[in-house]
Amino acid sequence: MNINIAENSFFEYLEVERKLSPHTLKAYRRDFEQFKLHVNAQKIIFDNIDHSTLREYIGHLHKKGLAKKSISRHISSLRAFFKFLQSNGLRKGDPTALLANSRIDKKLPVIFSPKDINGLLTMDEKGFFAVRNHTMLELLYATGIRVSELVGLDLERLDIKNRTIKVLGKGSKERLVPFHDRCKKTLIEYLRMRTSIAKKNECALFVSKSGRRLTTSLIRKMLKKQLLIHNLPSNLTPHGIRHAFATHLLENGAGLRAIQELLGHVDLSSTQVYTQLSRARLKKVHSNSHPRA
Repeated sequence: MNINIAENSFFEYLEVERKLSPHTLKAYRRDFEQFKLHVNAQKIIFDNIDHSTLREYIGHLHKKGLAKKSISRHISSLRAFFKFLQSNGLRKGDPTALLANSRIDKKLPVIFSPKDINGLLTMDEKGFFAVRNHTMLELLYATGIRVSELVGLDLERLDIKNRTIKVLGKGSKERLVPFHDRCKKTLIEYLRMRTSIAKKNECALFVSKSGRRLTTSLIRKMLKKQLLIHNLPSNLTPHGIRHAFATHLLENGAGLRAIQELLGHVDLSSTQVYTQLSRARLKKVHSNSHPRA
């Protein structure tokens, strides 16, 4: 089989069936192009690619000085590619079957403490943009949604009366997420002010000064400014609010399965990182507070 035909079939599958985001597709393409260049340079026929070919390629990536995380991503991309070909009868055997992922020392994410969150959600300014920014931060912490999910929210997905939002997550999977009464009040105030800013027929819940849908980069810039205003650590990110949401729920007795549902994780192992975060925070409290620590 021609490698270009195999590549086209694979990326059509990723885009149409798996509905991957443009950002993720771009990462897959970048990895695959590097692999294709290497195979062509070695004059290896596509059907002859085997386990040895892939091991040699991984060695090549190590020699180039790529980080373990990058090499692991390359392996994952190749594994998805060859598994797709085998599953669809486009190739016999999977040469990635015996490959081990490059071991990565996983770092626990940096999260906001409850004190940080309270500081961040203190509202000192007035006006539309102050109210909008406060409402977005309040909603991020109330629901644990991703920033991409926040900017993708439409008005019709908000149910103020029942205090829920319909979130379109990864892989176009929809989930219903509740929010608390304090968040409801900030949303009502924001919606009242939104009518004078939003363009006619604009369906986005959160809008920019031009009256159109916001971007994730604008929210990141907004958060950086808020961290500076409230004298909070500059390495905290919007995703850190999501981590805080899950960790604080866990520390207050919520079960992992419930947190998994709220976050929209397909795999429970993605949620289990928060048990590590919780343990790490408890150890820190213990070492700082115990008289004999």
